[in-house]
Parts: sequence; C-alpha cells; structure tokens
Amino acid sequence: MGMTIKRYCPACGAELDEEGICARETCPRRKLQLDAKAKKEAAEKAKTK
Repeated sequence: MGMTIKRYCPACGAELDEEGICARETCPRRKLQLDAKAKKEAAEKAKTK
C-alpha cells in the first residue's frame, strides 16, 4: 500500500496537483506557474520541429 505525499502551495496553503501547480483558482502563484508551464511546453514543441 503506497503512501501519497501531499504538497501545499507556499503562497496560499492550498493543495498542489500532481504537476506541482496550485489548485486554488485565485492564487497569484498559480497564474505564474501556468504561464511558465505554457512557455516550457511551447519551447519543447519548437525544439522537436
């Protein structure tokens, strides 16, 4: 039986999802994380072309 470790956002205290992104919609850190994720995915997509 595996034990899952819950991680919490240092900015607002809400739980993080499996990718480490804050689950609370109004968190200012979540917006930054989503922007960074989109930029990273775009860079990887451009690299594979």
